[in-house]
Amino acid sequence: EVDFPKHLERMAADTRIKGIRRLLQSDPDDLSAGQVFRDNLRRLAPLGLTFDICVQSRQLGVARDLVAACPEVQF
Repeated sequence: EVDFPKHLERMAADTRIKGIRRLLQSDPDDLSAGQVFRDNLRRLAPLGLTFDICVQSRQLGVARDLVAACPEVQF
């Protein structure tokens, strides 16, 4: 099992990494509504990392809800 907070800290220490990307278009729509996913996403902001949100047009509502739930994160 990956320790996501430690993984993010290692990534943030690499000045070449500016953010992360998750291809949500191939995941179940309810994945990004989960508390663990959102809590982990919120960890990006204090580390100065962004999130590239990748969805299909039919998932724009899912993306909108995720952005609203994590206002401190730069998408």
